[in-house]
Amino acid sequence: MSAFKSVSPKDQKRFNLAKEKVVESQNLYIQAKLDEAQKYNGEKKYDMAIQIVQNALNLDPSNERAKELLAQYKASRRKAASE
Repeated sequence: MSAFKSVSPKDQKRFNLAKEKVVESQNLYIQAKLDEAQKYNGEKKYDMAIQIVQNALNLDPSNERAKELLAQYKASRRKAASE
């Protein structure tokens, strides 16, 4: 099993490319989920929008757009509840 603990020098380029693709895929997935959350927010389905954004933040806790959207959707939910 120790063979899987390191990457041979000849495979380092492929390994780095694969890591970049993982990050790129994750970013695209999060972007798609935030777009989906915006759709729900527009439909006034705040709980669903919030849940989707929270799931995105679980994947990338430092995502500033997700943090902003979460605050916005929570405020929208509070405002709708008080009307």
